[in-house]
Amino acid sequence: MSTRPAMTTSVLVVDDDESARNFCSDVLRDMGLEVQSAASGREALNILENGRTDIVLLDLVMPGLSGLEFLKI
Repeated sequence: MSTRPAMTTSVLVVDDDESARNFCSDVLRDMGLEVQSAASGREALNILENGRTDIVLLDLVMPGLSGLEFLKI
């Protein structure tokens, strides 16, 4: 059984911690997913406005626009 999805699923990883963001992105890419990443909530909003994203993996504690504030937008 393959762990790769039949259709490419797009995931946006949002985390201000570069190491965590890179780790999550690498794992998801290894699973065959299309991955974009953002270092802030504002950057994530820009990405979401300009493309297709199926799943958002979001850090809740970030400076500026926190993950909880992001969810309210």
